[in-house]
Amino acid sequence: MLPHPTICSTETKWLAVCAALAIGEYCGFRCQPWAAAWPLALLLATLCALFGFGLPAKGWPYAALAFVGAALALLDVSRHGAVLNDILVRSSGRPHCAVFTLRDDARVSRTPKGAVLAEFPGRIGALRVNVVASLPPGSNPPKAGETWQCTGWLSGFHDDNALRRRTFSVRGKRASIVRLADGTEAWSWRRALCAMKKSAARRLRAGLDGNEDSHRLLCAMLLGERSLMDARERQDFIGAGAMHVFAISGLHVMVVARIFILVSVATLLPLRFAGVVAVPLLWLYVMMVGSPPSAVRAAGMASLCMAAPMFWRRPNGIVAWAMAFFAAHVANPSQLMDAGSGLSFAVMLAIVVTMRLCGWAVNRPVFGTLLVSSIAWAAGLPIAVRLFGHISFGGLLAGPIVIPAATCATICGVIGIMASFISPHLAAYPNAFAGLIMRFMTAVSAMIAKIPGAYLNVANWSMVECLAWYAALAAAMWLAVRIHERRATTI
Repeated sequence: MLPHPTICSTETKWLAVCAALAIGEYCGFRCQPWAAAWPLALLLATLCALFGFGLPAKGWPYAALAFVGAALALLDVSRHGAVLNDILVRSSGRPHCAVFTLRDDARVSRTPKGAVLAEFPGRIGALRVNVVASLPPGSNPPKAGETWQCTGWLSGFHDDNALRRRTFSVRGKRASIVRLADGTEAWSWRRALCAMKKSAARRLRAGLDGNEDSHRLLCAMLLGERSLMDARERQDFIGAGAMHVFAISGLHVMVVARIFILVSVATLLPLRFAGVVAVPLLWLYVMMVGSPPSAVRAAGMASLCMAAPMFWRRPNGIVAWAMAFFAAHVANPSQLMDAGSGLSFAVMLAIVVTMRLCGWAVNRPVFGTLLVSSIAWAAGLPIAVRLFGHISFGGLLAGPIVIPAATCATICGVIGIMASFISPHLAAYPNAFAGLIMRFMTAVSAMIAKIPGAYLNVANWSMVECLAWYAALAAAMWLAVRIHERRATTI
């Protein structure tokens, strides 16, 4: 008889902790007008903890965590609102002046009228902004490590949603952008990471000299340079529901982590201590691609799994997911309202739980790929419909084809970068194969995007509808496990 696949009590407690924190943060974000009352939520968390210690009450730690989550969310909203109010008062109808130090090179584009625009992310206090600046004729665009003083206008002063990223527009008669420091005096870590990314992009060019399209797509998928994709390619992948392969996430991070482990083992390091070498290299890769939330989540999970053997523990995907979720949302509560972060965590949890409960099916090469891609699509559907109002049925067709292809392309690309340190001619072979795979992915996505009904715009779902969908998905998984158990007992 096959062992009964279950989720143990420790895993259940970790998931309950994450659920309590998320519920508290969600309630806090829903009460934005009362953001100044965050100390009250913290007081309620303290009273709940004292009540739980004093009386034999069950569930008090989760209630205390919910109040802590609400306090963190309200504090985050309060900080954002304070920055907005301060800018509004100090500007008084005049453009606001802010100083930004770039983490990466600015993205440069041209308007239909021929003006050159530079775009880069930044922060004004606790407020995240997207700077869009019109560059003077003949000036060099902002580079990583440089410090720029920008004078412009911040969008959405009267928007109730203080957490969304604002646009800081540096365009018009009274706007200006001036370089304060060119970043050449010191070799900062930001400039070093940018130089590493440029070097990796250059090494990916070996074997692809006559195929710029494949090189651009490889850089977009491996290095997070999605701005290199043209509008047609982007629309084809979005229509096919396969745009997620270009977001640095679990697929890329896990492939890179396994390659680093193999390299560590090849240096005669015991497998138990392979994480000592692999974990720092993995985080270096994540920082090089810009530390997107999905990559940070995946790197956190991979680091916990790789470090577990050093402490004589078996890697546990569910506990690693829960610890990564808890740490990420305590450090930055606004991630709960970020669509990319929500999709990443929801899809990864669904895949981890599926691998635990339906391991007999996942281990089958073809059926396992179909199952995992379908579960990933189903887990991300409610978030996509609630936030963006669209359903991509093409993802059901593209997933089983594009995801394995993207995995192979990622493996070939990483091997090509590593082989280029030995010989550019040696790196040309894996890079050329990765380019061939990218052309195949582009053709498949374009074909699926043209199917009628592959991409539909629908009404946004409510929170109740999203929860009902997840309940139905959990019920379907539970039913599949029970049917398999009955078949196993009758054999």
